Amino acid sequence: MMSLLRSQAFWKYLFWGGVALFFLARLFTLMSFPIFNDEAIYIQYSQLIHQDFGQFKFVAQGLYGHWKPPLQYWLGSLVVGIGTNPLLAVRVLCLFVSLGGLFGIYFFVKELWGKKEAAVAACLYALSPAIIFYNNQFVAETFVFSAAPFMFWAFLKAIQPDRIRFFYAFL
Repeated sequence: MMSLLRSQAFWKYLFWGGVALFFLARLFTLMSFPIFNDEAIYIQYSQLIHQDFGQFKFVAQGLYGHWKPPLQYWLGSLVVGIGTNPLLAVRVLCLFVSLGGLFGIYFFVKELWGKKEAAVAACLYALSPAIIFYNNQFVAETFVFSAAPFMFWAFLKAIQPDRIRFFYAFL
């Protein structure tokens, strides 16, 4: 058993098993949650942008009296016209965006501790009930949870001692 845990192949298979668990957990629960109020509004924004991008590209700036960054709606407008169910289309988009978050978690933890710990973290992320709940909805939290690990990873890469010494050479 100990030799299995020491092999690099085990941790590689554990990571890809975590990716498979990620897909299974999301696919079985993709449409199990009812549509939420915010999600319905965001789908409506995406549908308006899908109909006429030139007129509605900044629709979130005042339709309901609030302003939100439009990237989420722009991405949603690309898929909302696919098929007959816009809710399913945007939730599938969220599935792929949150898959990026899984890889972000892997890279972030790998940078901090190593590949073994990163594989375990990816599996834990894939099976976390709170993450599954938000990843299955077309809400801003899905995009934040997916982008944050990449920002943390980029920050860790930026503050590496070799890079800092490189920048101090120009001061």
